[in-house]
Amino acid sequence: ETLGYDADAITGSELTEFYTPESEEELQSGGYSRSINGEFTREKRDLVANDGEVVEALLRSVPRRTADGEIIGTVAMYIDITERESVKRTNKRLEEFTSVVSHDLRNPLQV
Repeated sequence: ETLGYDADAITGSELTEFYTPESEEELQSGGYSRSINGEFTREKRDLVANDGEVVEALLRSVPRRTADGEIIGTVAMYIDITERESVKRTNKRLEEFTSVVSHDLRNPLQV
């Protein structure tokens, strides 16, 4: 739903098919192996929506185990954090601007 795809069209697809190339690379460089090795993971991933927009998501995953403790897969949950990340970037720019203005007010230009 968040990505704008029809559920029937994507049923059975690997979620990694919707990763940006950068997120796919991050996954290959260790994210997947941590989960398969039994570690809880919490990582940011960028997904590509049906309209081409990038959706920033927080991935939380845990290993799926049999009754004997054998790891047979991963259970994952993605949380859309696009708006939160956008607000963080805006706040950072505002802080930088405030710092510049504050500096300029304390130190008037010398002519």
